[in-house]
Amino acid sequence: MQLAVPSARYESIQGAIERGTFTNNLLTLKSSLPHQMPFEIRGCRIGQNAPWLAKFRDFWGLGVGGPPTGRRPDVSAPDLRHIIGTVPVRSGRRTTRASAEWLEGPRGRQIRGGTADFDQHIVHAR
Repeated sequence: MQLAVPSARYESIQGAIERGTFTNNLLTLKSSLPHQMPFEIRGCRIGQNAPWLAKFRDFWGLGVGGPPTGRRPDVSAPDLRHIIGTVPVRSGRRTTRASAEWLEGPRGRQIRGGTADFDQHIVHAR
């Protein structure tokens, strides 16, 4: 499910709060999320903070700040430093660049995305 996300400038959020529409919009969004919708947070070491992951999941799934939705999204985040960038890809004599993600493991070891080793470092909210 792809959701359209409006501009999140401070002024537009503050204006929605002052008009009283922010909470209604938030509740509409929360109630439209499917049960166990994945929230894949990509940020350095967020997976090391299990209480925060659980609070984030509860905010979206249990209606904290509004009525319970009865849904529990699947929230996950890496427990190591997360990097998204481009890497060189060689095809014959030609080299191009492709998007890639990896984690920085012990002693700077790179753990490429899409591998079992990478998946071991993705923590799910409990």
